Amino acid sequence: MPGFFRHFAAKPPFGHRVAKAASISAMLVLAFHFAFVIQFIASHFDDLQFLRLHYATGIGVDWIDRWWYLFVFPFLGLATLAINLWFATILARRKIALGVMIVVATTVLEILFAASGLIAVLLNG
Repeated sequence: MPGFFRHFAAKPPFGHRVAKAASISAMLVLAFHFAFVIQFIASHFDDLQFLRLHYATGIGVDWIDRWWYLFVFPFLGLATLAINLWFATILARRKIALGVMIVVATTVLEILFAASGLIAVLLNG
């Protein structure tokens, strides 16, 4: 199995230094996001009946739902990461800059998904 990863890591755009750093950063952000949500749910599991998933300053809490909806943001990030890395690999065969651009944009999206998820978690703390 390590041979597969070594072969995959050598393919464009992952042979590029910026793309490799950006993809590792995106994976670390996603791992932190999952860990934060799991830690929150584990520490509040006894008293966690519902979630305040949307908070507006004018009217307060207006979207209440089940606790496992906190995983929407991490799973959106995981799907985005998988699809964009696959897409970056295909685009990098034509032009390496396109693949690198997709990987860097994916890192920005992962940060935005993590920020959204952290805000949803902190509103319920």
